Amino acid sequence: MAQISDPRSEQRAAEGALSDTRVTMNKILRLAAACAAVVVLCAIILAPRGPALSAATGVSDDQLIAFLQKHYRLPSTRNITLGPPIKTPFSKVKSRTVTITDDRGGSLKAMIFVEPGVNQVIVGELLDPKSDPWGRVGLESMHLDDRATMGPANAPVTIVEFADFECPHCAHAMGVVETAVESKYNGRIRLVFKNFPLQGHQWARAAAIAGECVRLQNPSAFWDYAREIYRDQASITPDNLSQHIDDFARHNQLDSEALRACEMGEAADQRVAQDILDGQRANVVSTPTLFIDGIPVMGAEPEVLDSIISSELKKKTG
Repeated sequence: MAQISDPRSEQRAAEGALSDTRVTMNKILRLAAACAAVVVLCAIILAPRGPALSAATGVSDDQLIAFLQKHYRLPSTRNITLGPPIKTPFSKVKSRTVTITDDRGGSLKAMIFVEPGVNQVIVGELLDPKSDPWGRVGLESMHLDDRATMGPANAPVTIVEFADFECPHCAHAMGVVETAVESKYNGRIRLVFKNFPLQGHQWARAAAIAGECVRLQNPSAFWDYAREIYRDQASITPDNLSQHIDDFARHNQLDSEALRACEMGEAADQRVAQDILDGQRANVVSTPTLFIDGIPVMGAEPEVLDSIISSELKKKTG
């Protein structure tokens, strides 16, 4: 089995570091966006201390950048740039794009709103009540073929789950989602599993690659593998993960040698990397994140899932 210290693992860790940075910054931006107002606009009010340096805008760019850097615990003001003021549907209020970058070339954007002569700044988003209130994400560009699935291929509702084998919330979510697919909405939901190991988790990516190798050897064994890894999650470490995988292979009549060769190869690793990229493009910032017919849901609270699934089924089947 591939070890964490081998060259390919080091490359994976470097790739994961960028993902982890994006996760942190995305959480910051989502927290700001979550304050959006009932109608169109709402916010966290930022009140910079000290006199405004520009009567025209209320606060200077340097002052605002310095405030944002400290307020959101960013490493440096160099990580923040402000776009030019742009007109909005509201008189006097202008929007500006805040771009947050990392040292590896990654970037994320948020929106702020300013008014001439006003010291406060609004961090939030403009909402169009005529648009899809679910904030649905198109699944067409996601790689959903040749992935672990549960439920019939022609089910009216599709759930795409991005999960991390080292994530305790994912362990809880599996039981919730599996109950929905196999019992409560039996025959009406198709679940597609996609890996999204977070860099801060020491053995998550190796477990994801092993899980993909299990699926490639015996697709029906994948879900048993997932259940077992989630069950033993608290006792798994980078040092004993390979033993857990070997034990699973032996107890489930898998070819252990072929499994190890797969883990050392490129095919499974590439699929995991593609899942991570798909998740990043869909703004996945934490696990588990589900897309129910494209509707993003963070976590797996049964009441939330039931509400959305019922709504989608009613729309499609009446």
